[in-house]
Formats: sequence, C-alpha cells, structure tokens
Amino acid sequence: MSTCPECHADQPKEAPFCTNCGYRIRRGETMKEGMEAVNQHMLAEYLQNGGRVKPAPSKPRDSRRQSSAKPRTTELEAPAITDEPSTVVEGLRSVRPERSNEWARSGLDEDTGPEADLSLELPAERSGLHIYHPPKASRSRPVLWVALWFGFTAMGILLAYFALDNREAAGPVAPTSVHEASVKVNIAQGPYRRGLSEEVRSFLLQSCHRLHEDPDECEQDRLLKGEYPQQSVEVAAFEIDSKEVTQAQYRACVSAGKCAALDTKKCAVWTPQGLQISLRVPKALQEAQVPVSCLSREEASAYCAYAGGALPTDDQWEKAARGAEGVLFPWGDSWASDLANWGETDIIRTSVVGKLDGFEWLAPPGHYPDGNSPYGLFDMAGNVAEWVQGDDPLNGHARGGSWISNPFELRTTARLRLRSSDRRTDVGFRCAYD
Repeated sequence: MSTCPECHADQPKEAPFCTNCGYRIRRGETMKEGMEAVNQHMLAEYLQNGGRVKPAPSKPRDSRRQSSAKPRTTELEAPAITDEPSTVVEGLRSVRPERSNEWARSGLDEDTGPEADLSLELPAERSGLHIYHPPKASRSRPVLWVALWFGFTAMGILLAYFALDNREAAGPVAPTSVHEASVKVNIAQGPYRRGLSEEVRSFLLQSCHRLHEDPDECEQDRLLKGEYPQQSVEVAAFEIDSKEVTQAQYRACVSAGKCAALDTKKCAVWTPQGLQISLRVPKALQEAQVPVSCLSREEASAYCAYAGGALPTDDQWEKAARGAEGVLFPWGDSWASDLANWGETDIIRTSVVGKLDGFEWLAPPGHYPDGNSPYGLFDMAGNVAEWVQGDDPLNGHARGGSWISNPFELRTTARLRLRSSDRRTDVGFRCAYD
C-alpha cells in the first residue's frame, strides 16, 4: 500500500492515480518519453533566444559547405522542469509567457538569471495536466475587476428599479432544504422576458472591452449570441424538477436497464483552472448525493424519458430560472458570491475555491435556498451547467453555469456551447414535464 500525497488516502502500491482524488501518483512512469530534461542553464538560454535554440553542432561533410551554411534554429515547446514543487493542480512549475519576455528583455545570459525567478510557482502553459490560457490582462486590470465587481451590484439596483412597479407573483415555491427530495414545480402559462435588456447588454459589452485587450473576445455575436435583443415570449404551462438530477437517481435508472452506465474514463475533467487532460474524475464528483455529470445530451434525455419527461427547452429553462420579469441572476439582479456554487475568485481574479461558497467541488442540490429562482428552483446558477433540448444532432448547449464558472457565465441568459456528445464534469441536467 502507498499513500496519496494530495489527500493522504491509502492506495494500491502499483496504482498510477489516486482512486479518491484522481492525483497522479506514479508520475515518473507517465512522463513523455524521448525528451531531454531541461535544466536551469538550458532554460536561461532558451529565454534569452526568445523561445528558439540552436541544435547541437555536428561535423560537417564539407568545410566549404559549412562556412556558407546559414545557422538553423528549431522551435521548442515549453520546457519541462525536472523538479516537482506543488502548484494549484499537481506539482508543475512553469514560466508564464509575459515573464519570459521580461527575462529576454533584461538580457539574461547563460551564466546569470536568479534561480528564485526561474522556479516561480505558476501554472504550466502546456503540460500533461491542464491547458493553461495565459492571461491577457495588464497590470491595471485588478482595478477594473474591482469596478466590475461593484458594477454588477449597481446594475442590479438600476434593473430592480425599472422592474419594481410591475413584478408579478412567481408561482409555487419548491422546498427550501437540501435534505428534502426534488419535486416538480408548476410553471403557469404566460409570457416572460427572454434575453438581455439594452441596459444590461451595454454594460456587459463595456465591461468586456475593459477586461480584454483582444476586441474579438468582445464581439456581440460571440459574447452574447442568442441573448439579444430582449423579447416577450409566450410559454405553455409545464413542470420542472426543483433540483438537479443526482448520482443516486441516475444509478436507479441504470439498475432499471433504461440508462447507460456512467463511463468516467470518457469524461473530460474541467476545473476552475481549465481542462485537466491527465486528471481522472475525482470520487468527490461521483458521490451519491451530488448532481450527476459526465453524461452526453442523449444520455441525459434517456434519463428524463425514464422519469416521464424530457430535457427542458431553452425557453422553459430560462423562464424557470429568471421568472416572468427576467432577472439577471436567479435570485435577482445583483451579484452575490455566496448564493451559488461557482469557481470562486477574489476581486483581483485570484482563485479562492471553496472560500466563498463552501464547496471545493460539487454541492448537494438545494444547498443555497437563498439563491433560488423566482419560481423556487434550486441551483439554476452554478453547481452543474444543465443540458437543454436542441434540434442540431451534433451540437448543443447547457445553461446556468457551473462550479467552475465566473460571474459573467452565471447570468440566466448565458449558454455553454458544446457538442451533443460531450461528457464533462461540470455539466449535468434536470427534467421538465408537459
């Protein structure tokens, strides 16, 4: 037996991964073969040459040819460091691209370069653990995030003022305890406001341009596709589950022979740090009381058929999440960090997972009753993003954001665009009934 250095659980001696948290234990046998280990001397040379390094010299066949030949360079991928310090995921250190540029400009040569700087504990840009997207924010971005943080609240006050005089009764309210079972909540026939108002659309676009230097990131058709303009849409009466479907409920369907068994080996592990390409699904995401994830849209639909319903349509889901008046978040128009299970960061975008919402991974459905939608539904923002129906057999989307999302992605109009066959640790579902 051996012990996992991450969660300290006992493991079989030959296990490459921790069966409890998914930590890669036998890292030495899973390294990519055929690559020379990079030492600090080589790394400094690599940085000095701007990400290019000359190949090892070889004997020329012809001295005249040697004198006329032009030096050749070879592109290198991000170097792999041989030591194993701890990082946010599994023990890699790396150099961020912007840090590399600073060293290159400072004129570091082969014999200089402080080791303290070369061993910064930063996520790997490209590693066997996760895909890292380098930040584009400048040094002034923390101030902008502070403004954005308070801007959400200011915008909520403005929207609440516009809606105060004509807010309608929301309808039946679901149970308010995590220990109570999910129930079907009736949503009466009637119109609701689909999409973003002009005030909110303008605010989101302006905020995006302040936070991103790449204007393509803030194109309206890309950022807010399907969310604008706001329309009044009539929706027939329907019922919808008050809570997300759990692992225990899905296993009952598997036992009845109506659902396919979960195959976690085919599931993409997503965390607030991005896609973890060498991390297995942790047991914390497979416990009976948490929302089921790692299902394709077809597999989620099969469960709903077993339960006597179907996946909700886009309009059914959005009306249930935001009510007839169309609030920005299920609980209202102001952002609140403790009313949903989300990918927490502080106001300068530092990860503080579990510090604000109380959960590092998934939460049992119904844990945030103060974050209920106007109709009393739990977790319509965060926890797991939820599959909805779609006409495209190849592509689809999920609604509501998840435990890895930022506040932008938790708005009730947002869509996570997926392939219908995708299986992810941050995507689950609930069912609707005509």
